[in-house]
Amino acid sequence: MKMKWLHAGRKLLCGAGNPNLKNPFRAHVRGLKICLLGAKGTVGQPVSLMVKQSQWFEEVALYDQSSCRGLAIELNHIDTPCLVTSYEGEEGLKQALKGSNVVVNMTRSSLKPVTDKGDPFIDNAPATEQLSKFCAMHCPQAFHLVVTNPVNSMVPVTCEIYKKVNGCVDPARIFGFTTVNVLRASTFVADITQTPPETIKVPVIGGNTENTIVPILSKTEPCLNLSTEEKVRVTRAIQSAGQEAFKALEGKPSGLSTAYGITRMVENMAKAIFGEQGITECAYVMSNLIPDLRYFSSPVMLGPTGIQKILPLPELTNYESCLLQTAVETLKKDIQKGESYALS
Repeated sequence: MKMKWLHAGRKLLCGAGNPNLKNPFRAHVRGLKICLLGAKGTVGQPVSLMVKQSQWFEEVALYDQSSCRGLAIELNHIDTPCLVTSYEGEEGLKQALKGSNVVVNMTRSSLKPVTDKGDPFIDNAPATEQLSKFCAMHCPQAFHLVVTNPVNSMVPVTCEIYKKVNGCVDPARIFGFTTVNVLRASTFVADITQTPPETIKVPVIGGNTENTIVPILSKTEPCLNLSTEEKVRVTRAIQSAGQEAFKALEGKPSGLSTAYGITRMVENMAKAIFGEQGITECAYVMSNLIPDLRYFSSPVMLGPTGIQKILPLPELTNYESCLLQTAVETLKKDIQKGESYALS
């Protein structure tokens, strides 16, 4: 009987059954709330686990098309002070978003890589539209990270829905996820140069599909002397990494490196919200860096209210300029596709 009571008490403490219960250990963590949309997916579960261990968040709110209650219960067995809560249904979604400082949209089907076969936009646009409406209504000031593929089109969908709902959008608070491309760039350059990957920084610009990812290897920090052949090989490896992982997993979506990148991004967002200076990440955002292109991925400096500054483009080599030219033509079509859908 005693063990049964203890188990029931732990279920209550986890907040899965009652999200309004207070966590007695909250004083030991920062006071931010993060809402994970698509928490039960291949990316959502490892993100939930990693964010549960973060010192930056007081509450992790889980939401998906089916109940996340079991996931919340299990995560709250981990002895870290962050409280995990779960929500379901339309009313639950409102509560999950209410008071959130950071929202991550990574709905289940977002993990399918963008290929020539099929169109993930058709699968993912309706969910992105619906979730964006709720975000615009219930947490318009939150930092909103769009992971759902194709990011090149889903960020325009999200921004246009915010405009529809609120009459305007704060472009400094909406980000398209591209961090995983930066991680891959650092790793692949490190493999060639036999350098610790954590010491390498490679800006990656453009978009988030194979023919729009443009690594700027000429501006790698620290400066490295790569041959032309090595630059081409590394560039192609970065661009095709998602597809290669998908094939190696026999058609199953890859989630771990993406989850790591998401966690890094949201923790940097949290640091910026608390006023830490000099935080720079690559993200796909509303931008005027490229003429006639409304969205673009490039390094941005984060601050308490979102993007403080979009860093200027560095001087590119001829090879990088050719890659960028190809990316721009594709991005124009991707952006138009997202905007047309949202405005229809």
